[in-house]
Amino acid sequence: MNMIFWVEASHNIGTGHFMESLILADYLINQKMSVNFIVNPYQPAELELQNRNIPYSVIEINDYDKVFQLIQNKSNSKCAIINHRDVSINALKLLHQNGCFIVVIDQLGKKQIICDVLINRSIVSKWLVYKFLTNKPVCCFGADYAILKECCQKLYKEDKYFLSKSPTILVTMGGVDRTGATLRILKALQSIKYVNKEIIVGKGFVHLRQLQQSLKEMSDSSFHYYQGINNLEERMKNSDIVISAGGNTLYEMACVGTPGIVLWEDDHERIQAKAFSEKGIIQFLGNGISTPIEDISKSIHKLLNSPELRKKMSQCGKKLVDPFGSKRIFNKIYKLTKKENSF
Repeated sequence: MNMIFWVEASHNIGTGHFMESLILADYLINQKMSVNFIVNPYQPAELELQNRNIPYSVIEINDYDKVFQLIQNKSNSKCAIINHRDVSINALKLLHQNGCFIVVIDQLGKKQIICDVLINRSIVSKWLVYKFLTNKPVCCFGADYAILKECCQKLYKEDKYFLSKSPTILVTMGGVDRTGATLRILKALQSIKYVNKEIIVGKGFVHLRQLQQSLKEMSDSSFHYYQGINNLEERMKNSDIVISAGGNTLYEMACVGTPGIVLWEDDHERIQAKAFSEKGIIQFLGNGISTPIEDISKSIHKLLNSPELRKKMSQCGKKLVDPFGSKRIFNKIYKLTKKENSF
């Protein structure tokens, strides 16, 4: 099989859709499938594909005709896996009318859709509502279809300890952190003593100079920052608390069993974080740029001083999210395409 990923990434929406697609692509490659990418112009995404030696093409997100022509030329199967913030119904109509097998990875629902397989890992029920303009697709809904790295399988099985003599707090506010919430969290962490503090930023992080300057001024050896790492899940597993904006990170945190604090950036992250909080997995604190720094410090202290609470949160996370979503998705696609002789 030859699969074409059509993925969106930018400074405004970040790299969550792109990185999620890369994880699924890795799984498909391990299943002996050929993979190509179509991305809109965005250097961090292009560099990542180059580093992984994955073939790709760069096309503007709204140039549907050019995208279709490329899918037609590159893929003997005409199979597209689409992962956009808000996929265009006009693009789906074009692909469908020309016999393309369509897989859509979505998150927010509440839209018209045309596809053969629809993936939405959300646990927010109102985000699982769609209007299907053709036959109802095979629907892969809920946390069972969260797309996580292969390394999470090992981390999921490992025990988690909650009485560390040298606790670690990990901060990861997304690949871009558009609003610069990371810089405010640094100030909140200053009052937390005898704790290791890891600051993880993505390749698209736009506040790097301010971060470096702040750390220099603090002159605090308990702080360490890393950019563009490849082992975030392992670092989460080895941390006692993760502070994040929400998004895909919530599923990774839950799977590896590390409790967290969410300081959301966009409204959909707020809604999702609230749902995770209601299941006892995270502390839902507030917006990353408006929540008082003192409140962030108090929440961190509370979790550090409550190992039993963190243990309970860890158990709730693992109950909801396991690391086998990519396998389930592959089985659905393979079974359906084989049955319909699409390839």
